[in-house]
Parts: sequence; C-alpha cells; structure tokens
Amino acid sequence: MCVTLVASEPGHRAGRDNRQRWDNFLDISRLFARERSEEKYRLIMINSLHERRLVLDEKRIYSLDGSAKDAASNDTFTITGVEATAENLKRIRDTIDNGTEWFGPSVQTHQ
Repeated sequence: MCVTLVASEPGHRAGRDNRQRWDNFLDISRLFARERSEEKYRLIMINSLHERRLVLDEKRIYSLDGSAKDAASNDTFTITGVEATAENLKRIRDTIDNGTEWFGPSVQTHQ
C-alpha cells in the first residue's frame, strides 16, 4: 500500500504559528519517508489546496470538513462519506497528477 499525501505550503502572509506547524509537518513527513520508502510514501505539493479528501483503496472517499489542526482542537470536526464514483476518483487523481512531487518515485530525497 502506498500513502500519497497532498499538501500546500502556507502562503507568504501565514503567521508564525502556521509556519511552525508547516515546519513540524515537514519534519514528520521526512521521518515517515525514511521509515517507508519512495514506493510506499509520496508527498505531492499543490499551490492552493482547499479540499480535504481521504481515499482508501480506490473504493472509499471521505471528505474532511476541517484541517488536521481543527481535528486536534475541541471544535466540531466532521468526516463525511463521498461516493467513490469514477468521476470523483478521476478528479482526485487529476489533482495529484498536477501537483509537484516532493518525495516519491520521482524524487527519492525529501525536500
């Protein structure tokens, strides 16, 4: 099984807390990359990513209504099932295919 994570860097107006979270995320991503390998983990960067989706085995899609930061807080966080139609899966694959690989089969040294 390969885990593909799609993310976007904080914008130039991001505050110090968001930059620190980003740095922490990259540290964890590098650790995950070392533990797995480029065959089992990919990090794809997209310029402006808003949707939060989880795809399992190309058979189940979930929509996350908030960020991981929101899930860790006491705020309400909802996960909703989305029908895994060919169209929905294609849209997600197209997003991944249009991103820049920071780690994976094409880039074996994590950025």
